[in-house]
Amino acid sequence: MPFRVKINNSTEVEVLGTHFNINAYADEASINTTLLEGSVRVTANKKVQLLSPGQQAQVNASAINLIKDADVAQAVAWKDGLFAFTDADVPTVMRQLARWYDVEVKYEGAIPEKEFNGKMHLMEYALHAGYALIKAWKGDTQGNLIYRHTARNFNPVMAMAGKITIAEVEELVEVGELDPDNIHTPGIYVHRIFEGKDYEKRIENRTVTKKV
Repeated sequence: MPFRVKINNSTEVEVLGTHFNINAYADEASINTTLLEGSVRVTANKKVQLLSPGQQAQVNASAINLIKDADVAQAVAWKDGLFAFTDADVPTVMRQLARWYDVEVKYEGAIPEKEFNGKMHLMEYALHAGYALIKAWKGDTQGNLIYRHTARNFNPVMAMAGKITIAEVEELVEVGELDPDNIHTPGIYVHRIFEGKDYEKRIENRTVTKKV
């Protein structure tokens, strides 16, 4: 005796020994049956569709659409307490969140047309620094900068983040004296530059093992 799932008296999924998932909510555009293992037979609108592993049947008001290469991981992510979105718009994401957390989602104004591929994204405005204070090894009068060692890790990124970037260099040279292939920050990102004096490099100490 096969196991059968009936939905809204219009769609029937006959289970023939298998591992599958059914997504059937009134606020979704279709009833989706995704097969992981075994075999299922979907009947709707006087039509029948037999699924193979990795396939999905999408039942709407008039047809059964077969997705031959379905995103199986996305369909069953919920059972592991996860959300998985691929090319999903904001309403699709919010419908799942509303069901999972039992909340009601209301939109004010136009719904933003955003897509989320594979991960949940928190939509916030980026933080923009008013000023970026940068220390470089060498620079020229046009603002081109060269860093040494680990200073290259974050200084080039921060130099591009500030609305106004002020660079302090150990040596300020004329335009053309720096090797273009070694410039880490182009002068277009630097608004002010000056040469510092009397540096104390306290962490740059030579350490040797004393002879016994």
